[in-house]
Amino acid sequence: MSHLEKLFISSSKIYDISNIVKLNKLRRLQFSSCTQLTNIEPITYLNDLELLSFENCFRVLNYEVIGKISSLIGLELFGDAFAPKNLQLTSLKPFTALKKLTHLDLASASVIDKSYEYILEMENLERLDLLVKMQKELREQIKSNHKNLRAGFFMDYDFEKNKFFEGKEW
Repeated sequence: MSHLEKLFISSSKIYDISNIVKLNKLRRLQFSSCTQLTNIEPITYLNDLELLSFENCFRVLNYEVIGKISSLIGLELFGDAFAPKNLQLTSLKPFTALKKLTHLDLASASVIDKSYEYILEMENLERLDLLVKMQKELREQIKSNHKNLRAGFFMDYDFEKNKFFEGKEW
């Protein structure tokens, strides 16, 4: 399937994705509830990949390799929104290399080193979905320094008053 552009792998016991490199036309790739997947390094060879999503893939050990996929415009990294169980990311620093990234969704994810200041280096972000509470100063700095950031839960929710801003509905 050398011309395949979209692939969604769900509820799979897949553990070796090394052959994915043969799908060099992939533009969209989603993994959901892949309970045995630990190494995602082969996706770094997908040069046309624009949209990438991982949901409920808690055993992956190397999410930081995603920072090597320079073609990405959308990235979703989720835990389990229904359990709820957050996906634990070590740091956001590796994702600062994603210069084309316009949408980052970390709705049910948390960052172990709390390196949320790296969002400031993601200059092309237009939408940010992030549910964690952070220092008010950093949140305001991100909002004021991002000329393109205008949508997503991070922008629409008032974390101080625990409600959506006036005129925003979800």
